[in-house]
Amino acid sequence: MAARGRMIAATFVVCSLILPLVSSASKTTTPYPNVVNSPSDDLKQNTEHQTRLLLDNESSDENANEIEANGDVSEAEPVENAPQGLIEGFYQKHCPRAEQIVTELLMKTLQRDHTLGPSIVRLFTHDCLVKGCDASILLENTPEGQFKVEKNSAINKPFIRGYEVIYEMKAQLEAECPGIVSCADILAFANRDALVHAGVPTYKVAAGRRDGLSSLATNVMNNVPLLNTPAQGIIEIFDRKGLTLEDMIVLDGAHSIGRAHCVNVIPRISDESKCREMDPSYVDHLRSICANINNTVPLDPVTPNKMDVRIYDEFLINRAVLPPDDALAKDSNSNAIMKKLAGDQEGWLAKFVTAVIKMGEIEVLTGDKGEIRKDCRAVN
Repeated sequence: MAARGRMIAATFVVCSLILPLVSSASKTTTPYPNVVNSPSDDLKQNTEHQTRLLLDNESSDENANEIEANGDVSEAEPVENAPQGLIEGFYQKHCPRAEQIVTELLMKTLQRDHTLGPSIVRLFTHDCLVKGCDASILLENTPEGQFKVEKNSAINKPFIRGYEVIYEMKAQLEAECPGIVSCADILAFANRDALVHAGVPTYKVAAGRRDGLSSLATNVMNNVPLLNTPAQGIIEIFDRKGLTLEDMIVLDGAHSIGRAHCVNVIPRISDESKCREMDPSYVDHLRSICANINNTVPLDPVTPNKMDVRIYDEFLINRAVLPPDDALAKDSNSNAIMKKLAGDQEGWLAKFVTAVIKMGEIEVLTGDKGEIRKDCRAVN
């Protein structure tokens, strides 16, 4: 079953990107300038494998028991306009080196392994799309200790990585500013730094996020697109999170960095009906790389380490590595947006920064909601 699970797991979903705190003890916030949605009083406040991805646990009974016990799993609902209370420079007074510590550690890590950048982006994205940007993906067990967590869902495991560097950042920050910096904010800072390393203009991350208290694998499947999710299904997922169609297509441009595992590419290039929809020469190229199932394929064959609009050209000429990207390129509305973005590097980067900031504000916990974890792996 473990081997089969690896064969079915989705390496990248459509937004692998893609594509804001103080001590939990005090439960107070420090006002800073540049408020985002001013907090005020609210601060208190093979084809079979793709179908199998719909199940995160071994049996439907286990899922049912988990839902009953936690009351935490339901059909994904539209995001309400909840107060967010995120503030630029949030840690300026109580942990002034917070962002510097995150940046320095990530840059040292990327010097050793530059492939980790896209992984951090994907980690952040998968966190925000499920229950909001609350670092629930970093938890290694639920408070009850008996249910599978997001980190171990079929979609996230074994291909999502980058956890260890986030845990290390948290350890360093706890040594410098105990109980001050949330795991959710660390992940948001690290995502920004990984994107900047790949060519995105630097931008300020409003902080003040607090960490979630639960994590369930069953929440993942309704909120993260699968390899076989049709275009409309992908669009609906992002719409529920308050992201527009243009936001989604802009964020999908983050597939200009990163790689796909051949285990997720082979089913597509082995299906002749699907191959007929692809550039024949590119199919041959993918088959040559994936002759070894353990290999990986760059999502952008020309500039795989740079965030740029070239990836839209690939999508538009039937050279998308992943089915969701191809599905969106064939959707008329999405296709029109891709055509506008292709060739407009500066315009896309500006839109990307706006969209990724917007994504980082999905269903955040602020004020007295959630907590500041001492260890990102477990609730306090």
